[in-house]
Amino acid sequence: MSNERWGLRLQILELEVVQFGCLKEVTIPIDSQLQAIYGDNGIGKTTLYNFIRTIFFGFPSKRSKRHDYTPLAGGAFGGRIRVRTEAFGEVVIERFKQERQGKAVVYNQTHEEIGDEVFLNQLLSPLTVELFDEMYSLQQEELYKINQLQEEDLQKFLLSIGLSGSRKMMDLKESFEKEQGNIYKPNGVKPELNNYLEEYSRIQELIEEKEADEAAYQEKVGEQLNLEQLIEQEKNHMLAQKTQRDQLNQQLVFWEHYDEWQKLKLELEQEEPRLFSHDLKDIEKIYGQYTFTKQQELDYLNEQAYIKDSDITPAYTFYLEHQEACQEALARRIDVEKREDSLKRLAQQKNEQIAFCDQLQQDLQIKDARLAFYPNIQEVTQIQQWSLTENELMQQQTATENLFDQEMEKQEALENEKLEKDWFKIGNGLPIGAILGAGITLLLMLKKHFILGIAIGFISLIAVGVAYYLQEQKKKQKVIAKQYQEVSDRVDKLADKIANYQERQKEMDVFKQQLAESYQFSIQKSLRDWLAELPLRDQLKKHLEKVEELTEEITRLNLEQESDISRIQFMKEWLPVSSEPNISTLYQALADYVEEMEAKRLAEAQKLGEEQWYQMLRDIQKRKADLEAQLVERITLFNLSEVEDIPVLLHRSQELKIQVAREKELRQSLEPIFDLNEVYTQEGLKESERQLNEGIENSRRHRDSYEKQLQGVLFTIGNMEADGKLPRLYQEKSNIQSKLEELALTWGQYRIGSLVIQDILDFLSDQQLPSLLEKTCEYFAQLTDNRYKDIQLKEGKLVILGSENQSYQLGELSTGTRDQLYISLRMAFIILQQAYCVFPLIIDDGWLNYDDRRKGNLFQLLTKVSLEQPIICMSSDQAFIEYCREHNHPIFSL
Repeated sequence: MSNERWGLRLQILELEVVQFGCLKEVTIPIDSQLQAIYGDNGIGKTTLYNFIRTIFFGFPSKRSKRHDYTPLAGGAFGGRIRVRTEAFGEVVIERFKQERQGKAVVYNQTHEEIGDEVFLNQLLSPLTVELFDEMYSLQQEELYKINQLQEEDLQKFLLSIGLSGSRKMMDLKESFEKEQGNIYKPNGVKPELNNYLEEYSRIQELIEEKEADEAAYQEKVGEQLNLEQLIEQEKNHMLAQKTQRDQLNQQLVFWEHYDEWQKLKLELEQEEPRLFSHDLKDIEKIYGQYTFTKQQELDYLNEQAYIKDSDITPAYTFYLEHQEACQEALARRIDVEKREDSLKRLAQQKNEQIAFCDQLQQDLQIKDARLAFYPNIQEVTQIQQWSLTENELMQQQTATENLFDQEMEKQEALENEKLEKDWFKIGNGLPIGAILGAGITLLLMLKKHFILGIAIGFISLIAVGVAYYLQEQKKKQKVIAKQYQEVSDRVDKLADKIANYQERQKEMDVFKQQLAESYQFSIQKSLRDWLAELPLRDQLKKHLEKVEELTEEITRLNLEQESDISRIQFMKEWLPVSSEPNISTLYQALADYVEEMEAKRLAEAQKLGEEQWYQMLRDIQKRKADLEAQLVERITLFNLSEVEDIPVLLHRSQELKIQVAREKELRQSLEPIFDLNEVYTQEGLKESERQLNEGIENSRRHRDSYEKQLQGVLFTIGNMEADGKLPRLYQEKSNIQSKLEELALTWGQYRIGSLVIQDILDFLSDQQLPSLLEKTCEYFAQLTDNRYKDIQLKEGKLVILGSENQSYQLGELSTGTRDQLYISLRMAFIILQQAYCVFPLIIDDGWLNYDDRRKGNLFQLLTKVSLEQPIICMSSDQAFIEYCREHNHPIFSL
């Protein structure tokens, strides 16, 4: 679609909200250029605005900060908007979150699809969601924001609105200039590019001074890179093997589940397929009728003896009146007795499961089984990963602490071998004293003072010896100082390692504390102990689930029992049982009562003739034969020929349903851990784990060997580098070159962007601003009752002229007057852009703080503007709605 001549000209005709936030099944016709939509606060006006925005421009992404209007009750999320366009006439834009991944679809008047999301974007061009938010929506929050701006910021904001319809272009230009200045200034000191240029010049000078023959050095550097690659390869290999080992450990933890699933799957595959493909409910129903009829036949045969006259009692009279109900109640006896047996069996199973739970809960020291005690699969994986390093970390920390103690002992020993510096000072002066003593000795000997000369000479000799000894000690002290420094360096490195181990231990302790609190683990136990507990905790979980299942089943059966008891309450007067009998006693009494009454009835029947009695017996036998034939026809599908085999068939079918449900449950829990298309053995998993442990250890040894070689190469490189500057300078030069290129490119982008935006703003200022200010003055005068007659641009700032030629800065205007100026500016810009885009302006309570006079002026302006520009006003203001009623503008109430 092309809009080359007129751009976009679109009119909204109807809003159909299916479900959107609090709105549901709402259809709003747009019957006028000025449409009012009325509703109290909280009724959904803002929701309706966001509905319009969403249908035209799409649902916001999950990362968006916009409000989520997804209906809480679920169901369809979206709706339709009917619009009129110049190119296609009336079309319907439809968008639902659950359909087409939230994309729009466009229909014509005959509901034929004519376009998708791309077509809609072309239909709305040049209107975008950003232009819609900035130009064609006016909300109360915008007026609040502009009144928080200071004079200078307000000037920039209003000028930006006037020139481009949005303040973003002015903000973008200022942002570009700021970033440009942060990167480079011709005479700057702090900008980043200036500093890098200066640093580059300095390093280049140093490199020129230090460049020499680097062949041997480069060879060692290549050897260093090769060893580093080998170390990285071993680390990656070791990491991959550890990942596989973690998977194997998880499989071993859940081995019991896998073994149970494998056996259950094999057992189900060997079962008769027809047990799964047929519903046995009809067989069960017919078999119940057959059992009852068979018992009825037996009763008739047992009553063949002639029964003499019997008295007609009230009990017999009651039986005759309710014979059919009594027989139906008695027909349920078998089901009741089976249910009673099931209740006893289920109660016993429940007690056994509770005993298992209590024992497991006691063994695992779980205080409350109602709380969480079994971590999810992700947390189990984390426990496994931490447990693999728990012992290793403790061993490494212990070994490092031992080395630290040894190095500390060496350091203390070297500390003790140090001499005070004062002794070295004395040693430095002794040779001079010895020379002077020798001179005095010679002088005394010449003057024949032999004893004194010998004494002074002896002292001089001693001084020479002491001086020699101290000089040797000084050399030794240099060696000790060097060793002391080396030991100190090793102590510092070991201390750093110990601190690192302690930090990792703290992380592990935090992890353990969180899981211990969440799942009732004992914090004193190791993570391996926790992993060993998982199968028992899984058993506890299963037993608890089983207790819950049994409880639900017992409750269901008890309700059925109560229902059966309630069905025979109508004849409790004739049953000789206690006031609160159990159901078996109740049905036994019912059977005795029916048997007694049937005997009386048969006796009465025989009075009328035995042929009638035989006819009834034949009817029962015929019904029994029909039922038996139906059963035989059905059980042949299951390779059965005897009706007596049906209870076994029904029982097996029930067991299979339980097994199929268990197999499905196990399969779903095992699919993330095992490839169920493969066959595993516990021994094979353990062997694979052993091989992986060996592989990890081999990779660790290879890595350590390469690291030792690398240390030697690095030591050689250190010696070859002499002053250690040239390779580092090369690297620094390369880094700075990359940074200079990056910063220069970024600076150029900001510079070009700033110049382009300035050119655009200059063009708009020359071409559009005069017309815009003229139109704004017209609207502003109308809103303010002609208290302000002109708006001028002086030295790049807006100045307001009053009716008596007094001038006002923006900061001198009242809050309400600022609002009126902003609204005038927005309206003027929209009107001037009609050659390119005509789209309804949506106003959401833009006049709540106005007095009645200002509201009236605003209403008159909106009425005037609506002659050229469609406007939709959503308001909770009663006064504004009254204006609409007085001037016959349509009002829709939410």
